[in-house]
Amino acid sequence: MSLTSIKSVCPLCGCGCKLNYVLDANGDIVKSEPIIRDVKRGYEFCFKGILAWKGIYHNRIDRPYIRLENGELKAISWKEAMDKLIEVFREHRGDSIAFVGSGEITNENNYIIQKFARVVSYTNNIDTCARLCHASTLKALKLTLGIPVMPDYLNDVLDADCILILGSNPYSNYPALGNKILLARRRGAKVISVQTAMNETSQRLADIAITLEPGTELIFVSTLISEIIRRGFVDENDISTIEGWRTFKELHLKEYFVTMAVRLCQVDLSLFDEVVELVGSANHLVIMHGMGITQTGIGTDTVIEIINLAMLKKGKLISMRGKVNIQGAGDIGCSPDECPSGPIDSEARKEYARIIGAEIPEIPGKNIIDFLLTKPVEVIYICGMNPAVSMPHLRKVHEVLENSFVIYHHPFWTKTAEYADLILPLPTLIETEGTITNAEGCVRKVNKVTSVVPEARTPLWLFPRIAKAMGFGRYFDYHSAKEVFEEICLVQPRYRCINVDELWRTKGELYTEKTPKFMRFITIKPNLRHIRRSLDFPFILLTARSPYHFCTGDITRNVEELVRREPDNYVYMNPRDMEELGIEDGDEVEVSSRIGSMRVKAKANPALPLGILVTRFHFEDSLVNILAPPDFDEKSFTPNYKAIPVKISKGG
Repeated sequence: MSLTSIKSVCPLCGCGCKLNYVLDANGDIVKSEPIIRDVKRGYEFCFKGILAWKGIYHNRIDRPYIRLENGELKAISWKEAMDKLIEVFREHRGDSIAFVGSGEITNENNYIIQKFARVVSYTNNIDTCARLCHASTLKALKLTLGIPVMPDYLNDVLDADCILILGSNPYSNYPALGNKILLARRRGAKVISVQTAMNETSQRLADIAITLEPGTELIFVSTLISEIIRRGFVDENDISTIEGWRTFKELHLKEYFVTMAVRLCQVDLSLFDEVVELVGSANHLVIMHGMGITQTGIGTDTVIEIINLAMLKKGKLISMRGKVNIQGAGDIGCSPDECPSGPIDSEARKEYARIIGAEIPEIPGKNIIDFLLTKPVEVIYICGMNPAVSMPHLRKVHEVLENSFVIYHHPFWTKTAEYADLILPLPTLIETEGTITNAEGCVRKVNKVTSVVPEARTPLWLFPRIAKAMGFGRYFDYHSAKEVFEEICLVQPRYRCINVDELWRTKGELYTEKTPKFMRFITIKPNLRHIRRSLDFPFILLTARSPYHFCTGDITRNVEELVRREPDNYVYMNPRDMEELGIEDGDEVEVSSRIGSMRVKAKANPALPLGILVTRFHFEDSLVNILAPPDFDEKSFTPNYKAIPVKISKGG
């Protein structure tokens, strides 16, 4: 058999690993292989990433469809679909329409979506799933360092003598990074894992594993800071030059004490003391955090405090991202308050408008929480996302989708497709050409590997044609993804350092500019807005990612090997809690919050604290976010998925 190979990227998480795809004579993928196999840097791939290609061959949307008045779907031609799109976009502009970009598609496709939204539909109502995960991180980074990307690198882990992991599970969720942590540990680094529920990282990588009462993460980090200062682990001559130091120091010494952390966080005193000593004495500290921090009611404040700790110790900061290109989607302007050149309410908007020669709206738009929950619009274009599964307060989201005209541009049949009025087939990432920007700000070339669905079309194919039909063609005169990326490097200041030809033809990866513009301590006062149990809802539920599935499972639930490992969802709980409630392994239970309930099978997990429930969010037949209330971080609008008060009972 004649085999060929094409280098591209993994379509899953924010590591954005480079893979080599092997194809048969028909152009079908037969396997993928890691490209980086350096024993010093670690293998950069994972079990589910190396198999993800298998998922693109199943459950695909194969052509455009329109929903008839009786609710049935009718297959239509692309010409018919385009005619309908032109009609809709002519009738709806400004505040009546919204767009959803994606971390699953290239920078170039996201750029076209946001440009069409602003130039043709004249709206800043555009957002991505970043609102549901790391919007808090970006907000915190901008406030403290003046940049919207982690300032350091994944390989900094390899030189660490102490690694502090807060609300993240890299062993399972970012295995390429988990591999680097394992190498660092073998070289002598101490690993501290601080979570609200024991996870694979705590069990398999950590020297010290701490579980906190959900909602007390800020108290833990702030008290850690106060003790590091009190015990003289800080060189104040260096730190005092950072803006805000004096106020920062005074508040921490006045407001945060170990006794408070022990009582509120429910942490053992000796264990906390050991963490203080390890972090305080570290010469090469690395701190990483994840959605266990950001998906809470005070996620932005907690991330700010984590960055404060990194500045205090001159440590390295690793803020992982969820989807492969969610960093890039934000960088190029898929945000209601940021265009590619910067904030909408600043001179950056005028700069962007001047460079592209078009008018764009001045007022920041609605975010995805607004237009899918609290401030609905008439028309919603959704690309590469499954909000009917991933959003909070799902009953309300489903109602909004039902009452809006939904254009759904996606590779797979999903729950969201059930609410769509016009369905468009989208190629998966590795069926396209362009670039992605991974979590550490590394822009990587995406090469087209194969084509599974002949009728699938990208936003880069779609929107210039619509724009031309509507009289805006001069703003979308592109002939390739490379031409779009060249414009991105003109309008996005942090991308101007990239040599496009070098990236496209030889190098394959280059970093964006990510040097902090400033360093600023921001003082965070004690916030006791952690979730407390009550007699009505005595348990705390949190969602966690499976080692075998990814996000809403659109790809991974199509991979037989992954489904075999975890075919169904469960709610995991401490065996003592199960015994008290008369629940046995495999029993169906009802889990209820103040806004909804769901039925799911229970499974014992002795590693979980009493009163804590954990479940997955990958399964469309188990919509856990029906339980997630409309509680948000007030600075970022990120939902609280990590501390939902619930009750649980054996199913009848």
